[in-house]
Amino acid sequence: MAILGLLIQTKIGLPIYFEIWSEKIRVLKSTDTELVSGFFSALLMFSDSMNKKIGYIRLLDGPMEIYGVDTVFIEIGSFLMMCFVDSYQFHELTKMKLNWIYTLILKKYESDMKSGAALKLNDTELILIEDILRDHFHKSIIFKNKNQLNLLIDELISDELNKIYGISINSFDNSILYSFGIEYDSLELFLNNVGQKASLIKEHEILFTYVSIPDFIPVLVVIVNPALNFPIDHSISEILVGDKKLSELPVYLSIIMDVSSDVNTCVETILEKILPLFN
Repeated sequence: MAILGLLIQTKIGLPIYFEIWSEKIRVLKSTDTELVSGFFSALLMFSDSMNKKIGYIRLLDGPMEIYGVDTVFIEIGSFLMMCFVDSYQFHELTKMKLNWIYTLILKKYESDMKSGAALKLNDTELILIEDILRDHFHKSIIFKNKNQLNLLIDELISDELNKIYGISINSFDNSILYSFGIEYDSLELFLNNVGQKASLIKEHEILFTYVSIPDFIPVLVVIVNPALNFPIDHSISEILVGDKKLSELPVYLSIIMDVSSDVNTCVETILEKILPLFN
């Protein structure tokens, strides 16, 4: 999944928006929202008192856990946003999405906030927030090709020469849009072992990491930037990046394969089969 929930509040701790999309942090939703907002506001004031900024906080279930859930912080205008994400999520690109939410939705309320007015988002704005964070438009593009994707990847996995266990398509911030051939929990565990490194790969580049985890066979986790761009939803496309409007976003392939695989040959085979579905 990657993005698990979002809290938007004023810097003094008044909640504006709080939504959870994963059982991983469902307990937060059962906690008093004002209490949660007050906690994060206090953290903000503490960091400000030290002339520091909070980038993210990692929440762990226990002392032996490594990955857990990251809380990505961003202060912008009159607002403080905390986005709860899996630890393999690209933090800086998550912040880009949060900036979109500010630009498209929150910015127009700045004068109201400064005058002390209460803010209630309308239904259209609530839908847009979820569309931005959860990549609904890009998932719909993949859904149109899902049956063909399943068949193609099943053929790749069945071919013993490839030694491929599973493939996922991930958005530019590493949210999982689609996966096939490998259990979702296992895929997330392998992606956690790659961490933030994959956010740096350029078009046509390949990053692969040897991963050995107790109770799992060792695998290669291969991240590919195939220079495949998906069109962006028209409701978001008015955002300016530099002097140009944003019209497309890249997607990545995550491939789990046997450690004895020929990475370059496998990647070439995969791209030859998958890319034509989206071109």
